[in-house]
Amino acid sequence: MITTGGGCKPRERDALLAFKEGIVKDPAGLLSSWQRGGHYDDDDDQLLEEDCCQWRGVRCSNLTGHVVKLNLRNDYADDVGTALVGEIGHSLISLEHLRYLGLSMNNLAGPTGHVPEFLGSFRRLRYLNLSGIVFSGMVPPQLGNLSNLKFLDFSGISPFLYISDASWLAHLSKLQYLNLNGVNLSTVLDWPHVLNMIPSLKFLSLSSCSLQSSNQYPPQINLRQLEILDLSNNYELSDQAESSWIWNMTSLKYLNLSSTSLYGEIPQALGNMLSLQVLDFSYNGEEDSTGMSVSKKGNMSIMNANLKNLCKLEVLDLDYRLAYGEISEIFESLPQCSPNKLKELHLAGNNLTGMLPNWIGRL
Repeated sequence: MITTGGGCKPRERDALLAFKEGIVKDPAGLLSSWQRGGHYDDDDDQLLEEDCCQWRGVRCSNLTGHVVKLNLRNDYADDVGTALVGEIGHSLISLEHLRYLGLSMNNLAGPTGHVPEFLGSFRRLRYLNLSGIVFSGMVPPQLGNLSNLKFLDFSGISPFLYISDASWLAHLSKLQYLNLNGVNLSTVLDWPHVLNMIPSLKFLSLSSCSLQSSNQYPPQINLRQLEILDLSNNYELSDQAESSWIWNMTSLKYLNLSSTSLYGEIPQALGNMLSLQVLDFSYNGEEDSTGMSVSKKGNMSIMNANLKNLCKLEVLDLDYRLAYGEISEIFESLPQCSPNKLKELHLAGNNLTGMLPNWIGRL
């Protein structure tokens, strides 16, 4: 007599084993516990099928027995020799109750190199992490069907993964974490408008996405919960800093605009971002013999903001950003709260003049 051990569903166990067949290398033995065989229960003299709920990386619901979590992240990302090699097999579509799928830092792009479109079928999915997988081609808009998704991470090192129409992102109304670092968004000119339609966002990282300047700024900021915003290394982002909508997001704690080409005055609106803890507005470009940045003249700005009330500010990085300025005025504009939380001030490579104030020793 054959029975199902634990809460493992035979159809889902078969789906996982079929996925394993698409893995051609498993140097870390991540899937070594995934076996089809069974074992005898001596007490009942029955053959029990292997319980997939006990396999490494697999979690099942205590109530239904359905597989709800699959976490095969390569925890040794610095060692490429530990990564799974193969593809994300279509058999996983049988895991209809899946809520969590983490496959990051593995070599699972498969023969096509494309992100599987069937991932858009996991309607219950809340967490999807495919970071570090060197995909190519377009991120499938079918992912817009994942209306329960709260976490989405496609960050990585692939220069060939792109999004040409980001409107599907606006359908992810529950999304709190979005990381698209390295994904090419150069043709998505309405990116501020699209992202503004996801008011639940708390973390947004679009570093090195080839973002283009866009005048389609949202008339009203809906990102009231956003705490972390990273737009760094988007060299073509060359709007006037003073007119940017970014400074209106007063919920931000971390803002990274390093190596963008925003120019002109850093506006007084920055002084209203009372939750801000880290501001990186540096510019990492090539330097001339004097140490000044020469990569783009348009990247230079002028410090015009009064930061005296930013009592939570801990790091301010303006390296290679300021075209000119009076050093004493810069120091006078720093937070003057008690206690003062400012720990780091970076002003290297700027064209500043004047004398350092005598009270600098009290910092």
